[in-house]
Amino acid sequence: MIKKLTCTLAAFAMLIWICPPAQAEYRGILKKDQGWLLNVDNSASAGKTAITVHFYGKRFEDIEFGTVGAGPQEGRVQLVFPKPGKDVTRIVIEVDPPSQLTEVRIEVNQNESFFATFIGYGRMVFEVE
Repeated sequence: MIKKLTCTLAAFAMLIWICPPAQAEYRGILKKDQGWLLNVDNSASAGKTAITVHFYGKRFEDIEFGTVGAGPQEGRVQLVFPKPGKDVTRIVIEVDPPSQLTEVRIEVNQNESFFATFIGYGRMVFEVE
């Protein structure tokens, strides 16, 4: 009985150890009544990077996604977003590069700039007021 319990706990511990921690970084506040820009620099990557933007409201979730090419010519993109709207309360930006060693630079610009550099997968979280 003790051996079975020990094996079960050891297996559970290995599963927890393997799972990466959540990497959501709170960045600041965006205004509801203004559009905003998302600048992505994927020029150091060897492959495309997926960008997903989640707009959360009290009763809904809206998602926009796309990919950013790689290399010095295709790897720098500016995405323009309209006003988030009065019902949006939170915006989450997910960055998913092709490998864990890829460095991707992100800038969110609306009156002020919020910068982040991700090596591998990451998230930026903004409150909307």
